[in-house]
Amino acid sequence: MPAAYIPVEEKNISLVLSTSARDAASGFSLASLSPVASAAPPSAVASAARRRRHRRAPPPPLLPAERHLGLGGRPPARRHADLGFRRGTGLGLGSAAHRRGWPARGGGVPRTRRGGFGAAGVAALAPSCPGLADLDLSNGVDLGDAAAAEVARVKGLQRLSLARWKPLSDMGVRYVDVGCAELRELSLKWCLGVSDLGIQLLALKCRKLTRLDLSYTMITKDSFPAIMKLPNLQQLTLVGGIGIDDDALGSLDKECSKSLQVLDMSQCQNITDVGVSSMLKSVPNLLELDLSYCCPVTPSMVRSLQKIPKLRTLKLEGCKFMTDGLKAIGTSCVSLRQLSLSKCSGVTDTELNVCWAPPRGRSGLTRGDLGFLNLTRMTVE
Repeated sequence: MPAAYIPVEEKNISLVLSTSARDAASGFSLASLSPVASAAPPSAVASAARRRRHRRAPPPPLLPAERHLGLGGRPPARRHADLGFRRGTGLGLGSAAHRRGWPARGGGVPRTRRGGFGAAGVAALAPSCPGLADLDLSNGVDLGDAAAAEVARVKGLQRLSLARWKPLSDMGVRYVDVGCAELRELSLKWCLGVSDLGIQLLALKCRKLTRLDLSYTMITKDSFPAIMKLPNLQQLTLVGGIGIDDDALGSLDKECSKSLQVLDMSQCQNITDVGVSSMLKSVPNLLELDLSYCCPVTPSMVRSLQKIPKLRTLKLEGCKFMTDGLKAIGTSCVSLRQLSLSKCSGVTDTELNVCWAPPRGRSGLTRGDLGFLNLTRMTVE
């Protein structure tokens, strides 16, 4: 703490006065001392005041994002970082980097229009969190290939979400699959700039993928052969794929994925029951299938479900049932345990009773979603 040495004329000694922030807050000053002390030379008083004025201020408290990344001292071995943009949250990695003095071109960390961070902010992740395995950068609507190149520097990533990176192209996906060969889970949902070429390159490099989300992307039938060759893929999400049609599903005739267990093709409105029937033989070990808001449910399509004898969960929400469609489910899906028929049309009491109480020797459904169905009291009982 700064000290003022004030000579006292009556004795050959020095009086040491120590001041603190608490004293300053309470109105303490050298002028409030005894007459002996106040007789000190003005130069000594001015010198002490200057020392107090130029005293280094304590560092600002850490922000939540900085504590999350361990920037307050020795960084911990972070394994998970959820840095997805949130509505109503202006604080992103760029804010934390700016406050802690991370170097950035142009005198600051560039932020996106939503108050988030850019490629320079993402660049700080690799040195700060070398052991990072789980990274969520969802809703980075202004992040693109440059940010993807920085993400690729985190070599140990196993789970990565780049959902809604709208400027992201095949080149950015190329950076990720080359740098992050250990990826197990990847989400490219709403990445409208990613095409079949990027997915094909991804399937060649990231052979350990178990979960892949390509919802609302522009992929077509050219991506399916490469995807189906992933040896460890267990869950594939293709919600709202406008480029997925019967030709795309028919291209799987010569492909077979024995590892795939969960397939979600809900809201793929360009496929029909013919395409679904041709695709099912390529996924013999499927446990869960979601065809909500897709094609009409016909008896022929339901009978093709016999090709996947292990199927336990079937979601057909919002689908239109043709005559005897639901009845065929009760007789064809031997292992079915969960059935979702919410907001379906064409479902009758008789067919529902057959589905709910299968023939003797077979176990019936244990869970069903029948919301918004036009049923009579007899069926509910």
